Amino acid sequence: MQKRVLIVDDDPVERQRLEGLLTRSGYHPMAVASGQDALSLLDNPETPRIDAMILDLVMPDLDGMGVLARMKSVLQTPPVIMSITEGNIDHVASTIRAGALDFIVRPTGIERLTLALNNSMRRQVLEAAIRDTGEDETAPQLSDLIGTSQVMERLRSQAQRAARSSIPVLVTGPSGSGKARLARAIHRESERSGKALLTLHAGNTNPADLGQAIESCLTLKSAMLITHVGLLDDECQTILSEAFMRDRFAFTPGGPKAARKIRLYATASADLAELSREGRFRADLAMRLAVQPLRMPALSERRDDMLPLIDDVLARVSASLKRTIAGFSAETLQALQNQIWGDNIRGLRKAIQQAAMRAEGHIITLQDCSLEGIQHPHGPQPRISAGPVASARRLPPTELSVSLTGSDRRLRSFEEIEADILRHALFHCDHHIGRAASALGIGRSTFYRKARDFGLLDGPDLSSGFSHQDSATGTGPSRHAAASRAGEAA
Repeated sequence: MQKRVLIVDDDPVERQRLEGLLTRSGYHPMAVASGQDALSLLDNPETPRIDAMILDLVMPDLDGMGVLARMKSVLQTPPVIMSITEGNIDHVASTIRAGALDFIVRPTGIERLTLALNNSMRRQVLEAAIRDTGEDETAPQLSDLIGTSQVMERLRSQAQRAARSSIPVLVTGPSGSGKARLARAIHRESERSGKALLTLHAGNTNPADLGQAIESCLTLKSAMLITHVGLLDDECQTILSEAFMRDRFAFTPGGPKAARKIRLYATASADLAELSREGRFRADLAMRLAVQPLRMPALSERRDDMLPLIDDVLARVSASLKRTIAGFSAETLQALQNQIWGDNIRGLRKAIQQAAMRAEGHIITLQDCSLEGIQHPHGPQPRISAGPVASARRLPPTELSVSLTGSDRRLRSFEEIEADILRHALFHCDHHIGRAASALGIGRSTFYRKARDFGLLDGPDLSSGFSHQDSATGTGPSRHAAASRAGEAA
């Protein structure tokens, strides 16, 4: 796909000359005669992507510096190359400080023009990769991946082994199951966690973008994530395959040589082997990507994780909406667990977000949800029983003390002390499992598993492990059951 370059110049002769040079160099030129026309074009959502802009410094009405100042408020902000004359060479420093990435002196030759364009586009990719490093600081850790089901415990163990290596990782699984989130969690816990993770969506990536991204990652000695890798076109597949053959990606475990290469992650909802058999994906590339495959399960495969997942999604939605949502009514919680989530976690998140926006109070009711339109991709499936509703037990503050010794002045066991710490955290975080886990600096799934093992969760199957002291206090209402009664009273 040709790169589009916007020429902004009030001189028709110069516009025509630059259009000719760009066309000969393989670019797709676009031209306007004023700074205002350029801003209007950049702010129009129907304008195709513009990869670079050649901007005349001196123009009537709105000059090049004026355009740079106003570009912060438009939809597209392509890298800018300032076009100046010999008489304005002293203004170069000012244009660079204002946001231009490079400059050309008119009339420029084709070599200098293409060099400026290539450098500017490559620098833009580098800066995007560096910004991604900051985003990775808030990326999930493997311990934050919700779920204590057998399939999730096995996946977490496989992911931890993948994090310790440097070879490519392919995360497969159904749409909406959290494949990219798992890849980012592995990257965060890898030895390159401080490096950028440059992310590309295969469906929106052209060969030039992919080539520049590979070169940028090599410069940064960083990592690359390609989501929906099965959507790469033939030319991009060839570029990626050639990069493997040129030894651009770390393909063997460990060693200083691997650290100088790119760590590659990819996600795919489609079966790459099946795509290869159909002739839609290179077999050699599919083989190289699948050296370390991981599969993210669908929600239907991890029903035991539904309650902690619902609690986690609600906490995130509440934070994003800046609202306090206490919980769900009992019938709503049951319906959420029974729902067949064809779009997996993405569908669950969307349903809870929409319900939270509709809810007028602090309790989400069944009337706030619209679950009937969400169907399994393979047709209606039988509903399953949700099982016991598990939530944090409410204990009075007088029972919340953490002591190293018992009444007989002997040291208490580590498990007894740990149980008290979790109980203490639950009380001080208003019995919200997600916030309690965050306060202690551990993952939600880890907290949930420990709280369940110590008998700190309500439910008919979860009360047998309480100590005599716990039993004396009474179990108290669960968070969601209390929320249900509060909603009924309202």
